[in-house]
Amino acid sequence: MQTLVPARVAAEKVLPALELAEPLEQELVRAHDNVVCKACEYVVKKVVELIDNNSTEEKIIHALDSVCSVLPESVSEVCQEVVDTYGSSIVSLLLQEVSPELVCGELRLCMSGKGRLGQPRLPVLRRLHVPPGESRAP
Repeated sequence: MQTLVPARVAAEKVLPALELAEPLEQELVRAHDNVVCKACEYVVKKVVELIDNNSTEEKIIHALDSVCSVLPESVSEVCQEVVDTYGSSIVSLLLQEVSPELVCGELRLCMSGKGRLGQPRLPVLRRLHVPPGESRAP
């Protein structure tokens, strides 16, 4: 049983003790991860639609750039971050005719991805970290 907390103790010290802050932070990280995953899958699917079976690396790079430019601004930024960080890896995987889901799984952008092609050493996009008591609303 939890003891009552005096009113003079700051809420940011109480919430972690009551284990109320951590689930919220985890949910925000999961939500951000899901946005990045969906952006990755969307970009890769659109690129696959834009290229033909005999595509070159140059055509794929051009398709990657064009996909992000037609998205709404809020999604376009995430899309461009995915392309800037993982563009060369996406190109490499698409040249091997790997599915969009597997591409994003290999890049570790989708948590459900198993990475069936191996364990690539790729950087992970920064995670959204919101300390308890702060808001990330625009």
